[in-house]
Amino acid sequence: MDIVLDEVSKKFGSSLVLDKVSMRLEGKGCFGYLGPNGAGKTTSMKVLTSLIRPDMGKASINGVDVAKDPVGAMKFVGALVEDPEPYSFMTGEQFISFAARIRGIERPPMEELKKKLDLPPLEKKCNRLSKGQKRRVFLAAVMAQDPEVLILDEPTVGLDPAESVLFRNLIAELKKEKLVFFSSHLLYEVTQL
Repeated sequence: MDIVLDEVSKKFGSSLVLDKVSMRLEGKGCFGYLGPNGAGKTTSMKVLTSLIRPDMGKASINGVDVAKDPVGAMKFVGALVEDPEPYSFMTGEQFISFAARIRGIERPPMEELKKKLDLPPLEKKCNRLSKGQKRRVFLAAVMAQDPEVLILDEPTVGLDPAESVLFRNLIAELKKEKLVFFSSHLLYEVTQL
């Protein structure tokens, strides 16, 4: 398992957001990407998940070039980038099951996910959930896909302190078997994970 950024640069207009950023993350474990707001963390993660293309440089996951073969690279990845929300017209259970089916998983471990993430009642429509509940349902959908690599952009944003503890406990468990790459602007969060 690996994530590689090799001399990646990205400009938006006249603003240079990434300037020859390079990193190599290998093997199981948790890697924190620390920096203040506006430092380019989200842009780096968007490059890695093929949401944007770099102006220069290369990104790869498990040896697969993200720009040349985004489908091949993303088959290893579960991602939460920026502030995604589950589809509002679906229930929590429908959304988690939908995400799992995309990866060929017919029956996600719903009870296990519910317990690990203290999910809200899954029969509720997602448009009836609080921001933190939506975030946990989306994270459950990512986990239901059973990815080798997790890319999580400020995953505790919108979570209350108890929900943040649940997240940290989940990452502590996942990093034993997966490569987890997460961004934060909070030093204590990166230190704990």
